[in-house]
Amino acid sequence: MGPTGASLYQQLRQIESSLNRLWNDTDIVQLDSPARRALETVRRQIRVAQTTAKDYELSEAEEDVKAQLKHLPRLIKALEQTRMAILKASEYDLIGAVDVAQQTSLLDTLIERLR
Repeated sequence: MGPTGASLYQQLRQIESSLNRLWNDTDIVQLDSPARRALETVRRQIRVAQTTAKDYELSEAEEDVKAQLKHLPRLIKALEQTRMAILKASEYDLIGAVDVAQQTSLLDTLIERLR
């Protein structure tokens, strides 16, 4: 559980919700190809991180240390790739500086907590 009592998966859902609110008015069809790919990459990476977090938390709940050790590197990698995808999307002005700082800071905190 995180400092707010939310599970890792729940925290990733909060990040996803925050980003989706930013993009509610974005017409993806109107974006140029690199920007559209950047947006799609963020969405895909956050889903990968969520799925991996669920697997990790399930192994934690089942007290399956072997499975936890298997999922931990994958989870850290998924979180790092999500962070990089957010930074890349910011290069296309899809995410403002304040939102980038907030979301990447949260991801950094999650990564550090897992290490």
